[in-house]
Amino acid sequence: MSHFAKTITVSNGYEWFESKPAPSKVHGQLQKVVTGAPLDIVAVDILSGLPSANDGSKCILVLTDHFTKWSETYSLPDAEVYTCMSAMYSGFFSHALACRDNFILTKERTSV
Repeated sequence: MSHFAKTITVSNGYEWFESKPAPSKVHGQLQKVVTGAPLDIVAVDILSGLPSANDGSKCILVLTDHFTKWSETYSLPDAEVYTCMSAMYSGFFSHALACRDNFILTKERTSV
């Protein structure tokens, strides 16, 4: 805890934590992430450290398409690569690829 805050002990025995000030070095500006079509960029996150669910799931896999902002979640028993990839391909990408093909066909029809 000493890296992030210092402890202040008050006379009545309570401890308070005082956080460090913000860094004085200026960081870069945030920039928009530009995508041109669905599935150009897909964000993948795993939420772990949860108590076990009734079905034995311990993790939640979250996938988000940056173009459409479509998100899906999958409960998983572990965060192993095979488990995550199976959920991604059988769930998210099987639905998203059908939507992407429809998007591309619609875009081609309207641009001709």
